Amino acid sequence: LGAILEWLRAGSKKGKGREQQRKDGCEWVRVTVDSYRFNDKVGKDADPDAMFAPRPPVWNARVEPDSFAFAPGEAYREVELIVDAPDFPGPDEAFNVTAWQGGEPSGGVTVTIHPGGGN
Repeated sequence: LGAILEWLRAGSKKGKGREQQRKDGCEWVRVTVDSYRFNDKVGKDADPDAMFAPRPPVWNARVEPDSFAFAPGEAYREVELIVDAPDFPGPDEAFNVTAWQGGEPSGGVTVTIHPGGGN
């Protein structure tokens, strides 16, 4: 996730909105997690609101920290995805971890969890 947030920091310079940068020069980032279902459209049919609409996680999941401010000159920030997967074998589940700045998605990653001790 650190690489995603480093990309996010570099991309934030494009200036999507002033609400992403505080008076002290720090850029506020919010990180969310939800369950992933691929049904995204591409090109003219792509709808960012639908693609990034929150879907409740299948299992309890959270990201720590779930929000922070990038200080001026800070290149990346580590975040941790914590998922309470069942102890018994079952189907894999995918989770989206999305970073948001200025109320818009700025980057993310999909993580697949193998329950029951799988890697």
